[in-house]
Amino acid sequence: MKEPTKPETKGQRQNMQQGAFVGGRKKRQKLETIMGWRIAPPRLIFWGYITGLKYIALPILAALLLIDVALYFFFGLVLDKCYGILCLL
Repeated sequence: MKEPTKPETKGQRQNMQQGAFVGGRKKRQKLETIMGWRIAPPRLIFWGYITGLKYIALPILAALLLIDVALYFFFGLVLDKCYGILCLL
């Protein structure tokens, strides 16, 4: 016999996926059983963060550095104006 389902009330969210936030807390993901072995869900580890820095953060910082150097020379040589923190000295 099935249990009757409660109608959804205002402020409650349906849990559509594993790991969803329900009631302000993260729901613990269930361990999968594969061929008799209980396997933990995938998670981001140390090398994942390093890879993210390498391929996302460093190229963005390098591009911003090149833009800053280009603006420094543009203001200094073309406009003959001060640029950046050195203007405060």
